[in-house]
Amino acid sequence: MTLFVMDRYIGRAAASAMLVVLVCFFALTTLFAMVEELGREQEAYGAGEALRYVLYTSPRRIYELAPFVIFLGALIGLGTLAGNSEITVLRAAGTSLWRILGALAVPVLGASLAAAVIGEYAAPRLDAAGEAIRSRALQDSATIRLDGYWHRQGSVYTRVDALGTGGELIGVNQFELEGQRLRAASRAESAMFDERDGFWRLMNVRSTRIGEDRTTVVSGDETPWSSDVNPRLLAARALIDPRKLSISDLAFQIRRLDREQLRADTYRIAFWGKTLQPLATLGLALLAVGLVVGPLREVGMGARLAVGVAAGLLFKYLQDLLAPASVVFDIPPWIAVLASIAVCWAAGWILVRRAG
Repeated sequence: MTLFVMDRYIGRAAASAMLVVLVCFFALTTLFAMVEELGREQEAYGAGEALRYVLYTSPRRIYELAPFVIFLGALIGLGTLAGNSEITVLRAAGTSLWRILGALAVPVLGASLAAAVIGEYAAPRLDAAGEAIRSRALQDSATIRLDGYWHRQGSVYTRVDALGTGGELIGVNQFELEGQRLRAASRAESAMFDERDGFWRLMNVRSTRIGEDRTTVVSGDETPWSSDVNPRLLAARALIDPRKLSISDLAFQIRRLDREQLRADTYRIAFWGKTLQPLATLGLALLAVGLVVGPLREVGMGARLAVGVAAGLLFKYLQDLLAPASVVFDIPPWIAVLASIAVCWAAGWILVRRAG
């Protein structure tokens, strides 16, 4: 067997296993998501709306499952080869474990790239649409009440009551401060975003200016409002958990919050988690090779699958523990995210070295 044929053979076995694992996990998570949505006791939120929400959020679930699907797929694919003594034959023929890992890296990187594209482009937009559908159905209203969403830009604090069907803002209250003193307050019935000029148009505005010796009230049909967010970014921040945003949207929110001297820890944790996900996936693939050629070399597929699920859950719990801890102990988020990945790489490296 030439090296090229061997690489294709190992890669095809791993890719087939990844596809099977993805189908199984996706079916289970979709079923659980549908059951959870149907459990929401709201008259206007029926099975049709729940199904639409689950379908819209499907790309996000695929993205979230990707590292563990790749890990279990690699473990099962290589485990099948090991169970048929093919890994043993390859090792006896002089093939190194690093060569096997290199062959495995092709489907792993391909799957990681596909997941990254889904997570950056498809998932955030469809997730936002799904959240809007669910919010409107649960509130039984064409508009989405935000329960007081606040946005700060410089000395101006803006409160938005609701989002309209076309991306317009409903009930816009603005407060301008000078130090600790209120200088102006205004309320607009609505605001529309001008895509061409890149600013908001406040409609039916009533403004109150508070001076040193008098207060002036002014009304107007339309007032421009220059803001650094468009309807998509504002809706995303108001409706979507930071972990569901794209890397570019997370970077924008971090820059904006830093400029306004506001805390962006949650966004930083999500940003580094998404940015370093390919590195985590490669670490899990290395761990899969170490497990198959090491302690799980002669066990059955059921035992491999059980250990794989346990290892994946352990890695997930470690990530979920270290990320919030970085906020508590004031650790840079990238260090907290990288720590769990380093543990995974170290475990895989040790297992491969011992087997090699």
